[in-house]
Amino acid sequence: AGVPGVAAAVDVPVAVQQFGVGPGLGHADPVAVAVNRREVHEGDQEVVLAARKKELPDALVVAYVNTSAEVKAWSDICCTSANAVKIVQSLPPDREILFIPDRNLGLWVQRQSGRPMHLWEGHCHTHDKLGAEDIRQARRQHPAAVVLAHPECRPEVLDLADTIASTTGMLRFARDSGEKEFIVATETGLLYP
Repeated sequence: AGVPGVAAAVDVPVAVQQFGVGPGLGHADPVAVAVNRREVHEGDQEVVLAARKKELPDALVVAYVNTSAEVKAWSDICCTSANAVKIVQSLPPDREILFIPDRNLGLWVQRQSGRPMHLWEGHCHTHDKLGAEDIRQARRQHPAAVVLAHPECRPEVLDLADTIASTTGMLRFARDSGEKEFIVATETGLLYP
C-alpha cells in the first residue's frame, strides 16, 4: 500500500500468523490531504494554515511527512512516526509547537515527549476508526497475540497495545521478537509480509 508523500519499500520475511484489525479501506491516506493551505476543517470552522500560523506567530510547525509538498514548505520541520518524539524533544523548550496534521499522532508525541503542543484536528480515518473494543474483541479471539499499534491510532487503542511503533518498527518487532501471533492495528497493507 502506498502513502502519498512517502516513498518506501519494505521486504521483511515474517513467518508468523498475523491478524489485522482495521476497516480494510483501500484509499489515499487522508492525512496527506488533511492540511491544505487553502482550506482545512478544524472543528466547524474553516481555517488555513497561514491563518493558524498567524494566530501562533512564535510556534514552530512540525509536519508529519504524510503532507503535501506545499504544506511542508509552510512548515519548520518534518517528522515521521518513527522520529516524531525525538524531533519534538529537539526543539527549543521556550517555543510553542503546532503539530500537523494528525491529532492522534500529536497526542502520542505529547505523551511521550512531555511537550504541550497545539494539535491540528486532522487524522487518518483508517487509524481513527479503530476503537478499544476492536482491540478487545481481537484479543478475545487471539489471547496469545501481541498487539502492535501505529501511533496514529486513538489513545484508547494505544493504551491497549503491547508495542507502539512506526510501520517499520512493527515489521522489525514482528521479525525479531520471536512471537508467533500478532494483532496489527494499522492499515491493511502491513498484513502481507
